[in-house]
Amino acid sequence: MNGPLFAFGRFTLLDGATGMNLIRAGMPAGVCPERWIAGAPEALTALQRRYAAAGSDAVYAPTFGANEVKLKKFGLADGLEALNARLVAVSRAAVGEGVAVGGDLSSPGVFLRPFGPLTFEELTAIFRRQAAALAAADVDFFAAETLMSLSEARAAVLAIRSVSDKPVLVTMTFGENGRTLSGETPAACLAAVQALGADAFGVNCSVGPDKVLAFMRPMAEIACVPLAAKPNAGTPRTAPDGSVYYDVTPESFAAHAADFAGIGVRVFGGCCGTDERHIAALRTALDGLVPATRRPEPPRLLTDGRHLWP
Repeated sequence: MNGPLFAFGRFTLLDGATGMNLIRAGMPAGVCPERWIAGAPEALTALQRRYAAAGSDAVYAPTFGANEVKLKKFGLADGLEALNARLVAVSRAAVGEGVAVGGDLSSPGVFLRPFGPLTFEELTAIFRRQAAALAAADVDFFAAETLMSLSEARAAVLAIRSVSDKPVLVTMTFGENGRTLSGETPAACLAAVQALGADAFGVNCSVGPDKVLAFMRPMAEIACVPLAAKPNAGTPRTAPDGSVYYDVTPESFAAHAADFAGIGVRVFGGCCGTDERHIAALRTALDGLVPATRRPEPPRLLTDGRHLWP
C-alpha cells in the first residue's frame, strides 16, 4: 500500500471478524485459538486471503489472545514469543506484499486493583512483553483492540511505545449506553489516548454501525488523529437451530460509510458478524468518497475518562 497507514488524507480499510469465521471453518470450542491457528493455519490463511481480495489494506495477525495471562491458562506462556512470531508469519504469508499486517493486542481480561489483582505497572508489563514479541516479528503496525477501560488503553499505548515507533491504532469497546464498564465515554478516552501518542483511535465491537456512529459523533470536534470504526454487524440473533447470526447485511453495514467519513473516520473495518462481503461493500462505498485532508490542531483538554474540560 502507498502512503501512511493512518492519515487524514486517505482511507485505510482493515479486515472483518476472525474468531467467528474460524469457528464456522471448524475451530473447536474450548481450544486456545492461537495454538489452533499455529498448528493448522489453512482456515486463517483462506480467510485473510478473502479479506485481501475484498479490498483490505491491512489485516490483523491472529494474536488477539496471545498475551501471558491468557496463554498461561493453556500452559503456553513460556512460548509467547515464538507463538506470536509464528502467527505473524502465517498472516504475512497469507496476504503477501501488498497488504499490511498488524500485531493484535487485546485485554488480558483481568481487572486492576482494587477490583482485581493487577497494578497498572503489571498490566503495562503484560502488554509490553507481547508488544516486544510482535515488534521482533516485524509487524507493520500495532492494533490494541476491544479494550474495556481507559487504564487498559493507556497501558497498551505506553507498552507499545516503549518497544516500537511503528503506528499504533487503539480501539475500545463500549456498552449500549455508550460507556465502558467503568463509565468512561468515547470522547474522553480519545482525548487521553491521542495525547499519549496513538496514531489513530476509535471503536470496535460494541454494537452495530448506527450506534457506533452515535458514540463517535462527539469525537469529531476534538480528534487530532484519524478515527477508526470497526463495528459489529448489528445485534447477534439466535436461529431456530440454535446457531448465532447477525442482522446487518453488507449493504446496510456500508451504508453508513459517508457519515463516518464526515466525522473524521479514516480507518474502517468490521468486527463480530462481518466477513469478506462486508469488507467488499465498504471498499465500494469508500471508493466513492473523498476524505478530508485538514488536520485539526490538538485541543487543550483535561479528562478523567468520564468528563472533558477545556
